[in-house]
Amino acid sequence: PRFNFVYTTPGVFAQDEYALASRVTVSGSARTDVHNEFGTFFSPRVSALVRPAASIALRLSGGRGHLAPLPSTEDTEATGLTPIAPLGVLEPEHANTFSSDVTWTRSPLEVTATLFYSRVENALMLRNESGAYAGRLVNAAFPTRTRGTEFIARHHQEDLDVIVTHMYLWSTEADEAGGTREVPLNPRQSASF
Repeated sequence: PRFNFVYTTPGVFAQDEYALASRVTVSGSARTDVHNEFGTFFSPRVSALVRPAASIALRLSGGRGHLAPLPSTEDTEATGLTPIAPLGVLEPEHANTFSSDVTWTRSPLEVTATLFYSRVENALMLRNESGAYAGRLVNAAFPTRTRGTEFIARHHQEDLDVIVTHMYLWSTEADEAGGTREVPLNPRQSASF
C-alpha cells in the first residue's frame, strides 16, 4: 500500500513525413503530455532516411523523452518492493537519444551497422540503507550514458535464414559513492549466430 499512486497524463501525439527528394525522406514526431504531478513534457523526435543507391539506406534519428518516477525499476524487479522505502521526492527522468544506421541489401544478403547513444538525466537508482528498509529509490547525481554499435548480417534463401550479430555496449551510471561506474551485468561484447 505504501506504493499506491495515481498518475493522470493526457497527451497529444503527431507525426508527419516529407519527401525532400526522391531519395531523401524526413520524418518528425512530437508528443506533449500533461502530467498531473510533474507538469508538461514535450518529446520531439526527428529522423532522416537517405537512399544514395537502390541497395543502400542511411538513417539518422534523434529525440527526447520523459518518464515519471515509478517504483518498478530493474532493481526492484529483482528484490520486490518489500525491502524498499516509500518513494520520497523524486524528479522525472529525461532521456536524449541518437542513432544512425546504414543498411546494404543485395538478395539474398542484408547487412546493417548501427551506432547509438543515449543520456538519461535523473535516472532512478537504488541506494542501500540500514534501518527499517534495505534500500531507497533516489535520482542519480550523474546521467546514465549508453553508447555502442550493432552489426547484423542476414542471409535469406527460401526456408533458410542465417543471421549473425555482434554488439558492442558501454554504459555508465552514477554509483553510491558519488562517482560513476560501468553498469554491472552489461556485457561489453556480445555476438550470436
